[in-house]
Amino acid sequence: MADILSDLNPPQREAVTAPPGPLLVLAGAGSGKTRVLTRRIAWMLTELGAHPGSIAGVTFTNKAAEEMRSRVATLVGFPGRAIYLHTFHALGARLLREFGSAIGLPPSFVILDEDDSLSLVRDRLKAHPRGGDVPGGPEGIREAISLAKSRGESPAGVRAREGGIYEDLLSEIYDSYEKTRVRLSAADFDDLILLPTRLINEYPEVRDELRDRIRHVLVDEYQDTNPAQYAFLKALVGPGRDLTCVGDPDQSIYRWRGADIRIILEFERNFPDAKVITMEQNYRSTGLILEAASAMIAHNRERRPKKLWTAAGAGRPPVFYQALDEIDEARFVAESLVLLRAHDGPGDAAVLYRTHAQSRALEEEMARRGLKYAVAGGIKFYARREVKDALAYLRLVFNPADIISLKRALAAPPRGVGEATLAKIAASAEESGRPVMEILADPPLLGALPSRPRQALAGFLELVRGLERKLASDGYSTALDMALEKSGYLPWLDDRKPGEADDRKDNLRELFAAVKTAEESGISLGEFLERAALMSEMDKLEDREGAVILMTLHNAKGLEFRRVFLAGLEEGLLPHASSLDDPAELEEERRLFYVGLTRARETVVLTAARGRRQYDAFRWSQNSRFLSEIPRATLLEVGAPEALYGESPAPRSPADETPDGNVTRIPEEENGWDDESTPVPGSEVRHHSFGVGRVIGISGRGPRMRVTVAFPRAGLKTFVAGLARLSRVKEAA
Repeated sequence: MADILSDLNPPQREAVTAPPGPLLVLAGAGSGKTRVLTRRIAWMLTELGAHPGSIAGVTFTNKAAEEMRSRVATLVGFPGRAIYLHTFHALGARLLREFGSAIGLPPSFVILDEDDSLSLVRDRLKAHPRGGDVPGGPEGIREAISLAKSRGESPAGVRAREGGIYEDLLSEIYDSYEKTRVRLSAADFDDLILLPTRLINEYPEVRDELRDRIRHVLVDEYQDTNPAQYAFLKALVGPGRDLTCVGDPDQSIYRWRGADIRIILEFERNFPDAKVITMEQNYRSTGLILEAASAMIAHNRERRPKKLWTAAGAGRPPVFYQALDEIDEARFVAESLVLLRAHDGPGDAAVLYRTHAQSRALEEEMARRGLKYAVAGGIKFYARREVKDALAYLRLVFNPADIISLKRALAAPPRGVGEATLAKIAASAEESGRPVMEILADPPLLGALPSRPRQALAGFLELVRGLERKLASDGYSTALDMALEKSGYLPWLDDRKPGEADDRKDNLRELFAAVKTAEESGISLGEFLERAALMSEMDKLEDREGAVILMTLHNAKGLEFRRVFLAGLEEGLLPHASSLDDPAELEEERRLFYVGLTRARETVVLTAARGRRQYDAFRWSQNSRFLSEIPRATLLEVGAPEALYGESPAPRSPADETPDGNVTRIPEEENGWDDESTPVPGSEVRHHSFGVGRVIGISGRGPRMRVTVAFPRAGLKTFVAGLARLSRVKEAA
């Protein structure tokens, strides 16, 4: 028992040993929330004598669930798999496999990923009279359906909420989507939350069995819970059960996908006998980083007050660099990374930004300097086309009603079965209530088809039947190998995408390795397909030794780095333009900045550009309001990467600023010009090629000082002071 509690601070110990009942742990960034969750589970098992199967731990990523599983196993000495440690969606899927038949969902149901769900929406739109004229297109409809489900709204509820023309159409498509999904024996991601809730609330025998079985529920990242997830938890826990929720309102950044910060803020109202414990000691960041983050986030109203502190010392202050444009910003970031490694040694580093588009200039500069980097947030492995094509065959064997996988398999490689034939198959399956694979074996239907699709479907049916036999005799890895060989998929890849075939085949080899490993570990085909569907984007972010990670701020949630660069701190980027007129959205943008700041262990570098090129035009920018919310004494402004070391300049004062409030005037003797010719912001200079222009910005010092000049015809140009052929245009007396 000493090992479980010995290294905990007082609030952590109080949270771990709190008696059963509603408990909210307000865990500030870096305060050890995962430690508290795993230690509380271990405490329940060893001190309270809880049965492993009576505990359910809920997280938001598979990676977090696996980490909790591993830590618990180390603490208590037996495999953590006996405990329900899952993401919300994986827990819902597990319960549906066991109890879903009560609502007509067979254990072999398939999970529709986002691409599958979008395909189903497109089909429903095509069948609707107004399907070709829908605001936002299929993607907008799919997003609206998902948002409605996250709110717990039915198709009728969508119509009642607004009652406009768009809502009526959305309700009709939503209703058609749901009926088709049920017929396919399928569930989308949102259903993995909604349907278990319905099971518990509407079926007393299911509710009683689950509540008798699961007596302790622990939830990670509670601030990101949406109304549907909250309803699921409330149904699962029931009255008088043990619920532990750990989260931080200051890190709630997923409002755009349905998260509701009020759920954590109103915990005591929802659970009147709740105990609340606040953890404020930070074990990640240095003092000045926490000071900057705390001062900035204090401007939010929707929060629970707390003050992060650390025993690690003040550390290096956050640094700010005013870049001329996105190219200068990328240059500064790259040069700073090189210098940091040269002075402090190797260490992980991340460059964070608000939107994916901001990575372009950063990537180009990293590549130009030979810096190893990796961009997080690309296409998920299991969402890659060739991977989904291959898995379509296994999905069909697993669920013969899966018409989405049937369409994909018939098209990869193409077999001459057109949309009209597929529509007939789908209509026949819908009318008869039979799986589509049974329809393919229906002689009357096949006899009515033209020769080419009839022969193609007969051959395809024979292939799938062969896969079923191979699966039964040799396992699903062998069935996958057979599917790729007998379908002709690999030669088709060579012919269709010769330049990409090798990379796609590498992905298929990786898929086969994953399938083989899963099979050898005793994981069933259904479990493997479920894991593939639920694998999140960041779960596949590998540990790239020595690489600088480029990622959006949203993707950085839950991670930490020795060095963090936050780029693009400008109005319209952070805060994003879409949030400027909505106080709630603006507070979420501030929380996003807070999350970025608190990812750093030692070094924070902030950058903003005076202007950026957008759509081949240069647009001026205004620094983010969030920068002004960081105390001046905490934020150090520098003009060059070298200023990160040695005797750093003091933070500037208002007297040092030019009238625009942005540029610090550099002492003239360091500029590389004599006193009379030194450019200053607003002065005019002459260039031998571009003519006369106006100085709009100066950065750096000495010979490395850079001067940005706006020329009437040549546009914006940046020069190095020591090399530039500029002369100041003297004003008339």
